[in-house]
Amino acid sequence: MNSLLNNKNLQIAFLITSSLLIFLGRQLDTGITNFDDAYYAQKAKEILDSGAYWIITQAGEPALDNPPLPFWLTAFAYSIFGVSSYAAIFPSALFAVGIVLMTYRLS
Repeated sequence: MNSLLNNKNLQIAFLITSSLLIFLGRQLDTGITNFDDAYYAQKAKEILDSGAYWIITQAGEPALDNPPLPFWLTAFAYSIFGVSSYAAIFPSALFAVGIVLMTYRLS
């Protein structure tokens, strides 16, 4: 039993699985609940609809107040999974899992 708990691959698999359940599980129940998630999701949807990846818009007006990478990643998730609250939070959840793994590596 002790050797099973000390298995690094098993620990990493457990961390990834539990992190994905925690970070993505809330989307299955609640959807997008706060303003920031909806704001980023709408900008990414406009990127996907217009096909203009270099000019970020909000309600048709240029919105250059944020860096474009989160919008590009969310638009990419929309193109894979379709436009949904799950796809809107997916890139953030992947980065959150990456942070959990980096914290594990530091310990």
